[in-house]
Amino acid sequence: MEKSRSHEKGGSGLGMSICQRIVEAHGGMITAYRSPEGGL
Repeated sequence: MEKSRSHEKGGSGLGMSICQRIVEAHGGMITAYRSPEGGL
């Protein structure tokens, strides 16, 4: 795994933002839920 993308490093969540824009551009909808273990 690339260290710069590690959750331990406090990632920015940019990946989810990019996914959202792509899905919505195609007329879809994306949701994410918080995990009890942390993260999404």
